[in-house]
Amino acid sequence: MDLSDLFSFEIKSVNNKRLQRLLFRKLGTGQEFIEELETVEKLAFKSALVLNSVNPRLRNPTILVFASDHGISKPLASFIRDEQHTEVNLQSFLQGTLPVNGFSKSSDISIKAVDVGVDHSFEGTLDYWLHHGSKVIDRKQAFGTRNFQEFPAITTAELHSCMQVGMEMVDKERKTGCNVIGFGELARGAKFSAWCTAAALLDKPIAELLAGEPEELTLYLDKALKTHPKSHDVYTILSLYGGYEIGALVAAILRAAQHRMLILIDGLVTATAALAASKLSPSILDYCIFSYRSNDPIHGEILNELKADSLLEVSSFSGMGAGVAYTYPLLKNAMTLFAPKK
Repeated sequence: MDLSDLFSFEIKSVNNKRLQRLLFRKLGTGQEFIEELETVEKLAFKSALVLNSVNPRLRNPTILVFASDHGISKPLASFIRDEQHTEVNLQSFLQGTLPVNGFSKSSDISIKAVDVGVDHSFEGTLDYWLHHGSKVIDRKQAFGTRNFQEFPAITTAELHSCMQVGMEMVDKERKTGCNVIGFGELARGAKFSAWCTAAALLDKPIAELLAGEPEELTLYLDKALKTHPKSHDVYTILSLYGGYEIGALVAAILRAAQHRMLILIDGLVTATAALAASKLSPSILDYCIFSYRSNDPIHGEILNELKADSLLEVSSFSGMGAGVAYTYPLLKNAMTLFAPKK
């Protein structure tokens, strides 16, 4: 199955000279180039171009969090002792006890989790069924990926399926009138998958990118990368090292740009998905706002590669779209620059 023949992502440019002139006039700064604007003005200007309006409004803001597990995390469990298991975090989210629950409530942005591959059966979990279809959506592809040091993480057919899930979820939100959508992930050990996926996409040695990480960890991931033939094909790289959540995120980002939605990117894993999406359609970067830059070395490398600014620089967030939920008020405040005058 050649996925490049099955998926066609034509993303329209946001460039509109007439709208740009009107927006500059409304700002009243006397500037004529986006590069000359202050940070907040740039944020508002970019958002207005995406939403194609001189009076842009953010409607039905939503965060979609794709949840999964990774086979690579099992042999590397000693390096993620401080991470809760995915099913535990998902249940905590449904009980409303995670930081993202408070952030999303105070920011007035809804959040939904999509199970695309969590290594756990929730059939006997009351909280899961109480919120099924509203706060959590079951689109499980399998109970976690394979260990990609031994096998490709997911098959081409599985990648195709989880990409369809990503597009489906965005289509559903768009039908509600949503025009600003955030993406996050929930997956224990997802950083290993993201690191190797990014290294392959950037075509850089993982040991160079992870300088400072434990040697045992770096050697294991380096061996995992060398287990498979080198490829520059995005779909092949996603199958070899990605996860169900990364595949879904890539397609979701591309679909949101097709719908001309403003896209809010969370941390390392979603930035990796954005990098992959940009390889398939570079125009998606016109639609993306990156919520934060963490101290993860590969996260920074990805943002540098994409020439992307971030709203914040922090050591890390607690995951599950928390960075998006926390920074969304910054976007709302910036948009007031173009609010209709009373």
